[in-house]
Amino acid sequence: MTRVWLYEMKKLVTAPAVLGFCVLCLVLNTLITFGYDNERRNDVSAPVNIFAGYSTSALAESDIAHYALTGQNAENVRALYAKLQPVVDAKAERGEAVSPYLGSETVYIHGALFGIVLPVVLAEGCILAMLLALLGVGYENIRNTEHIVYASRAGRGILGAKLAAAVSVAPALFAGLLTLTLLPFFLRFDFAAVWRDYVSSGFNRAVNAYSKPFISWHSFTAAQYLTACIAAAFALVLTFTLMSFAFGALIRNLYHACMTAFAALALAFFGELLLPLGSAIRGIVNMAPLGLWLNAGQWFTDGGVDIIHAHFETWGLAGSLALVSALCGLGAIRFKRRELL
Repeated sequence: MTRVWLYEMKKLVTAPAVLGFCVLCLVLNTLITFGYDNERRNDVSAPVNIFAGYSTSALAESDIAHYALTGQNAENVRALYAKLQPVVDAKAERGEAVSPYLGSETVYIHGALFGIVLPVVLAEGCILAMLLALLGVGYENIRNTEHIVYASRAGRGILGAKLAAAVSVAPALFAGLLTLTLLPFFLRFDFAAVWRDYVSSGFNRAVNAYSKPFISWHSFTAAQYLTACIAAAFALVLTFTLMSFAFGALIRNLYHACMTAFAALALAFFGELLLPLGSAIRGIVNMAPLGLWLNAGQWFTDGGVDIIHAHFETWGLAGSLALVSALCGLGAIRFKRRELL
């Protein structure tokens, strides 16, 4: 079986579509890294302990009024920020806000890394994972050789090797994309002196909300926050790999499997847009694989009215992995029993 696994991996990494996609991703990422022109600021004021006496309930009421939330949706937001108050008080005691981080350029460089670069590479990794999984499970279907390969018992058992190849190659290629993207970024923006600074610095602001402090649920330094986000990114890439593999195993025609997978993502995307802010259903949709990617810049933070569940990324990844793993199991059962013609 090891030999088959290695052969399946070779098929994936040498596929022209995979190689071409990786090259295009690296070109795009390089353009983003060196084309990003952060706004320079001459503000040299020292950060203050903004979390001392900070009221999360006041922040909740401000958001509720701004988005005109009412009823249960408003109560959901209040409940989220009630849980956040002890976290803010602890940050005030530790003095996280007085950490200099990147100084007056913190908002722009931190936003570029966690709000632009990482989400872009993550999107590429998830698309690549889908491509690899669907290509692996549908390779014989494309070549019109499945009636030969799957006619034997050994051939019917090849799905395990294909799954092992997909979950090996997808994270590996994502790691390559991530490394070759972050290295130029850190060459341009020097983080050497700030890895131990807290990301909840008084200079920092929430992604897409300049007036709001960057409030993480845990006490993260820059190095710890980057590590946590990268770990979550690998988990999401694995989720997309398993999800696409399940679609490929459950749906015999590869093109139909591709369309079904992307239709599911489109449904989640438009469903998220149509659901009201602060609603419990929208909160659940945001913990689905696509919702996790769309909100990657807010991982491990309060997230605002769009994210009403504390630690949404952790719960979402755990639930998504469990669900897609179950779907893979169903796909494997159907694969072994389906007709060849």
